[in-house]
Amino acid sequence: MKNDLLSYSNLGKRLEEPVIVGMMKKALENPGLVSLAAGFTDTSKLPMDLVQKAVQELCSRRDSLEYLQYGTNQGRPKLREETAKFLLSFYSKENATHIKPANFMISNGSQQSLYLAMQVLCNEGDIILVEGPSYFVLLELLRGMNVQALSIPMLENGDIDIQALDHMLAKMEKEKSLERIKGIYIISYFANPSSHSLSESTKVSLGNLIRKWSLNCALIEDAAYRELYFDAPHPSPSILSIQELDGIPRLYLGTYTKPFVSGFKIGYSCSTDATLLNKMLCVKGHQDFGSANFSQALLEIILQKNWYTGWLNELHPHYKEKVECFKAIAQEEKLADLGWRWTCPKGGLMLWLKGPAGFDSSIDSPFYKACLENGVFYVPGDLCFAERNTKNCIRLSLGSLPIESLKKGLKRLISTLQQVS
Repeated sequence: MKNDLLSYSNLGKRLEEPVIVGMMKKALENPGLVSLAAGFTDTSKLPMDLVQKAVQELCSRRDSLEYLQYGTNQGRPKLREETAKFLLSFYSKENATHIKPANFMISNGSQQSLYLAMQVLCNEGDIILVEGPSYFVLLELLRGMNVQALSIPMLENGDIDIQALDHMLAKMEKEKSLERIKGIYIISYFANPSSHSLSESTKVSLGNLIRKWSLNCALIEDAAYRELYFDAPHPSPSILSIQELDGIPRLYLGTYTKPFVSGFKIGYSCSTDATLLNKMLCVKGHQDFGSANFSQALLEIILQKNWYTGWLNELHPHYKEKVECFKAIAQEEKLADLGWRWTCPKGGLMLWLKGPAGFDSSIDSPFYKACLENGVFYVPGDLCFAERNTKNCIRLSLGSLPIESLKKGLKRLISTLQQVS
């Protein structure tokens, strides 16, 4: 008798445990391990009082209990309206041409919207262009779908190298692979993992290349960390509001999980292309018939009463303090003297470290294993590259830990670097 009685699909045969799941299992086996890997928000800064007020407000509505029933597949109309209002008010250069409720879908975090987009855009063997580094969970998602992630050429300062990308597309045209490009994925606000933000001119240049090479693809902007600036919003409108991109299918991904309540698992997408949105909604209908209606109803109240904007104002100095903590520890422990370089973020939860040439921080490296033995945990930078060929980088998450735990984890990390250098 066969050990496996089931015959799996091509996807089922390819599937492996995501790297991050295995990493987190290992971390949980050691309760003394300080995690600089988990991209969580700070539990001490979750808005318990606001959620409690919203629950009380909602549950006082006894004339209709619709909020305890199934919702709509696209999401609560009022929440989509309030989300559009927030996005338009967040930055003065946004405009309402595409930012309107009918173009929004409420999803289970922005991750679901991203997965739905990949499902409807890509066949096996297709290509998604990504920054290097990029969001490693997307890279694993694409690998599982047998879709090729291909790194966009980057400048040393973290910007996209438009000229080199133009040359890359010229080469792909000769190889007759341009038609396989189904999307360009950018993380343009305080990116995970690099913390870099993209300028308006870079977005325009990407649009120019899409037109120049007649790419039949979507431009996808992940803005999960946009609201988490320290001093001021990044001065670039979303791809939804850049006139030079008109005619190019665009998908903007936002979320309420990172800046507000992770446990709500409520994100959203806004599409300039009605067909793309409708196809994503079809797949979502197959999956869940709509995201949790109760969580949506709570967010609806929180946005209507402007509690969300007030909450964000409290977060800005809190996460900036985490970066100041890193700067102090890095100077105290002389991290730069070990050959490591970084750019201090202006927002977000991540910090990207680049080590000396030849340094290996990958999961199988002696350094990674030494860190685990010394009680600290990080995301190896090679996971954040489509080709996994850059091994001298580390992604740190500064957001979730209290200051004292953050200091402890950073000192353990740098101490391990000192041991192996």
